[in-house]
Order: sequence, then structure tokens, then C-alpha cells
Amino acid sequence: MSNVSDIYAVSHLDGSASEGADNEEEFYEYYDLWVRYLLGAKANLKDRTLTLAIYHQTPIWKATRFRFVVCHASPTGNMQVALITVGDIVLVYDGLDQSVPFELQDSWQEHITCAAFRPSGTVMLAVGCAEGLCIWEKNSDQMRLLSATGHKYVTSLTWSKNGAHLVSAAVSTHHIVIWDMDKKNFVRFVPGPGGLLTCYHQLLFSPDFQLLLCADNNSRASICQMNQSGNQDLNRKDVKRDLLLMKATIHAAAWATIGDCQYLLFAHERDSKLYALTCKKEDGLWIQCVLSDLEAHPEQFIVSPQNNLLVIKFKKKNFVKLYKLVPCENLPPKIIPLLCYYSTIDGRAERDENIFAECVAFGEDDSPEDPLLVIAWSSGSLHHIKLLPSTEEESLHS
Repeated sequence: MSNVSDIYAVSHLDGSASEGADNEEEFYEYYDLWVRYLLGAKANLKDRTLTLAIYHQTPIWKATRFRFVVCHASPTGNMQVALITVGDIVLVYDGLDQSVPFELQDSWQEHITCAAFRPSGTVMLAVGCAEGLCIWEKNSDQMRLLSATGHKYVTSLTWSKNGAHLVSAAVSTHHIVIWDMDKKNFVRFVPGPGGLLTCYHQLLFSPDFQLLLCADNNSRASICQMNQSGNQDLNRKDVKRDLLLMKATIHAAAWATIGDCQYLLFAHERDSKLYALTCKKEDGLWIQCVLSDLEAHPEQFIVSPQNNLLVIKFKKKNFVKLYKLVPCENLPPKIIPLLCYYSTIDGRAERDENIFAECVAFGEDDSPEDPLLVIAWSSGSLHHIKLLPSTEEESLHS
């Protein structure tokens, strides 16, 4: 593994640059007004929606049918699937056999980019949109809006392990927001010294929920050690941050536990290489290597709950590709290509070059050891594939 290859610098930071501000909300209110004054209301809207299109992982932002899909194993045993449409409607399927989804729609819920189910407790779905975060609870058609001054056009969100905290990033804000869902308050946190023109477009918790990736628009990535255990509150003063200066902006990324190490798998904009980044336990040094040249531009990475499978959705390709993640002692992990999945008609692969995979997700049903791969296609179909121990025996459902 090369020593910090393609990482230009690493800075170790402690605490938060935004702590201790008594008039913090007043500052962000004036800052938001200042941005609107300089750009103008229409220019500001155009600039922000353009940014969403650049950093989002769907093929064509305005023309795509589906912008995001996320799965959740509910306490009832059914796997819930939330599918975001281009019309800013969230379709929720309660179980894979449900033919008519439940629609979640609200006038505040526009320019949706992302969504995530709460991992524990009440079945709750958080949706990132232009106004902030829309919170929906199961068996209720009432939406609750989480908003903070200046925190508009949410680009990414992620839950803490116990579901007590929700973390979000947005266009035109150089900070992220950590929401306390039980206490119903929030704090702002600055992952790195990027200045007021920095915005974060991707937030990802590591499998052990101790590390949080915050990828920004200026070829930087901050990895924050969140120091959370059990029901302990997130304290931004205790967060340790490593700022990595990359050769280009991170476009697609996913965490994976391979062997006894946690790896960040990622790709840069307009780059076909798959990189792996990990932290050495001995000295805390971040090291990186190239795992593979994928020979196409990856648009989305997802890793199975078992951390042994990687699925890659490529830009303007009519298939998604399944890989096996293999640990290698004292060496970088290997990825072994297994299968390609195409859109299907009546159970048969339809290799139409005009049909693209728009978004993908992993889920679990009544057999957690056998993950389900969910693919939303540009044709309007939604497929789920059960990946059995022998991938040659997977059964296809649609």
C-alpha cells in the first residue's frame, strides 16, 4: 500500500471552529441574507440547484425518474423501501410484495436529494430537501420540518448508530448540522477550515459509527472521529478531525470493514480508478492505494451489510456490477468481479443501452445473511435481487 498516495496533506484538528458562539444563529441569518443579496434570489436558486446536480449520484439530474433509494429492515420483519422520484414524491413500499406504495408529499419538500431511515426506535424517515429536513413517521401523514438558518438545499444526511442524532450537510453552508432528535435541538459543526465558500456534499459514517467522512467541494475530505458510545451525546468539542487534501473532489464513496481494518472506498470526479483509504493503528497515519482501474466512471458505491460485497453503478452504463471484497494479510484488499446486472423483462435480461440504473441500495429481509440488492431503472422498473451465498444461484424478483 502506498504511503498517502494522491493525498497532498494531512492536518490534525481538534474541537470545532464554531464552538462558543452565543449569537451563532444571528450570524447565520445575516450570512444567508448577505449571500442572497450578492447573488440575487433567482441566481442563488439556480446556483444551488446546479450544485445539487453536479454532486448527486444519478445519471441526469433533471431527466432521471428516480433520484435516490434507501432500504430499512423494520421491526415487523418487512423490508421497507423508500424511492425518491423526480417529482419530489417519496414512494414507500412496506414489504417487497406491496404493489401500491404509500406516497409522502408536501409543499415544503422540494429538490429532494437524499433520504435515510432511522436505524432504531420509531420507524422514521428523514428526507433532505431545499428547506432542510422533512421527518416522516410510520402510520402518519404528518411531516415535521427541521430547519436552521442558512442550512438550505441539503446534499447529504446520515444517522448515528442509535438513531439519537441526525447529521446533515447543505449547499452554501461551510458547516454541517448535528440534530438531537430526542432533545429537539441542534449544533453546528465545522469539519475543516474551508472558508465560507466551502460546502459538503457527502456524509458517511463508518461501519462502527466512530468515523464520519465529510467530503467537500474543494478537493478536501475531513474524517471526524466522533467518539460516541452507547447513548452518549455527541460533543463537538471532543471530535478529532483529520483533513485530507485530495487530488480532486470525491464523487462516490462507501465504507467497508475488510478483515480487521476499516476502508474508505472512493473515486474522484471524472476518474475511473477505485481508491482505498485506511488509517494505520500504530501511528494514526492515513494511507491510500489504487485497488483497480474500473475502466468506466463510477457514479455510486454501496457495500453489503456483511461487508463482503461491493456494487458499483457506472455513469451512462446499462448495468450495475457486483464485486467480492477479499481481505489480504498485510496487503490492500482485493476486489473480484462477479456479475453484471441488467434491466429485466419477464425475468430475462434486457441489455438495452438506453436503460440505465439510476440508483441502487442494499437491504435485508427475513434472512440477514443473504442481502437484497435493490435497483431502480430509468425504464421505471424496480428490481430486487436476493444474493445467496453462491452468487450463481441468486434469485431475481421484480
